[in-house]
Amino acid sequence: MQIFVPLYKGTVHSLLRQPHRCFENPSAPESWVPSFISQTLDGLAFIHKHGMVHRNIKPENILYDKGAPNNTMAFYISNFSLTVPKEFVGGVRGGTSTLSFMAPETTRDGECDSASDVYSFGVTLLEVLGKYCVSESRLSVDEWRAKLKAFNAKYYASYRDTVVHGAQLPKMQPGHSRIQSLVDSFVVRRSLKYVLEQDPRLRATASDACRKLLIDYPLCVNGRHQRREAAPQPRREVALQLQREAAPQPRREVALQLQDRKSVV
Repeated sequence: MQIFVPLYKGTVHSLLRQPHRCFENPSAPESWVPSFISQTLDGLAFIHKHGMVHRNIKPENILYDKGAPNNTMAFYISNFSLTVPKEFVGGVRGGTSTLSFMAPETTRDGECDSASDVYSFGVTLLEVLGKYCVSESRLSVDEWRAKLKAFNAKYYASYRDTVVHGAQLPKMQPGHSRIQSLVDSFVVRRSLKYVLEQDPRLRATASDACRKLLIDYPLCVNGRHQRREAAPQPRREVALQLQREAAPQPRREVALQLQDRKSVV
C-alpha cells in the first residue's frame, strides 16, 4: 500500500526520456536535477540519522510532485518495505534489493550499510543525467568501449571489465567496473566520484554528498548561467571602445579632406 497516492505526480523513472538510452552524451542536465539532488539526499540523510538503511534506492522509488515553492518540483523517497535498522542489516544481508542499483560491497560480500544507499543514489543520478543505464552492464566490452569513445573518453580502447573472484553476484561486477570507468575518464563531473566510490569506507555520507554535488549542480544553476551570459565585461568593453575610437573611418576622413580643400580654394 502506498500512502503517497494523493501527493505525487509520478516517479523519477517516469521523468526519464523514453526510450531510456544513454548512448548520447547530454549537453546539460535537466532543470530539476539540482532540486532532485538536494531533496533526495536530505531525505536519505534523515533516514540514516535515525539509524535506518533504505536498501532500495532507485528511480522507481523516488516520487515527485509539482507543487513546491517557486514552482519547483518536490521529491520524496518511497517504498520502505526493505528498510531496516542499521544494526539489523548484517542479518538481512541485503540480498533482496534491486540488483542493478546495489553497491559493490553488497554484490561482492553481501554487506549493506548507509553508504550502500549513497552508492545506489549515485547510480540513480547517473540514469537521471543520461550518463549510464543499468542495462549497460549487459553490454559486451566492445560495445562499452564504443560508448566511452562516443563520450570522448581518452583511454576507451584499454577498458577491461574488472574480475572480482569470490563475488556473491559475479554477473553484477561489470556494472561496477563500467561505472568506475565513467568516473576515471571524467565523463561525469568530479563530485560524483564521492558517491560512486567503490570502497564504502571512503564513500561520502548523504549530507557530504549533497554538499559536494550541489557545487557542480547548484540549485540556481540556470539563473547563474543566464546572469553570467548577460553580465557585461567592463575591460573587454573598454578595450573595444578604444579600438573603435582609434580605428580610422575612411569615408568620413575623405569627406572632411574634401571640405577642407573647398574652403581653401
